[in-house]
Amino acid sequence: MKMEVKMAVLSRAKAVRLKCMDCCCQQQVEVRLCNAVNCPLHPYRMGSPRATDKANQLLGIELPYEIDLDGKTSEDDECLEEDEE
Repeated sequence: MKMEVKMAVLSRAKAVRLKCMDCCCQQQVEVRLCNAVNCPLHPYRMGSPRATDKANQLLGIELPYEIDLDGKTSEDDECLEEDEE
């Protein structure tokens, strides 16, 4: 007997949300209050960089980098510059 395993297809936003919920012990409030700014998923924890930026401003969370509205960070630009050299 052959068993089939079906896997759900997740959008990037849903996958990030699931990981954040896992990290915060399934507490939605903790995801919103998350101040782990060094986490690579932090800019996307609220679904989009724009929504995350608004949440950070309301909570007074200051990031060590800037979030571009396209979802890129200033750290991404530095990595690209290093690769070109």
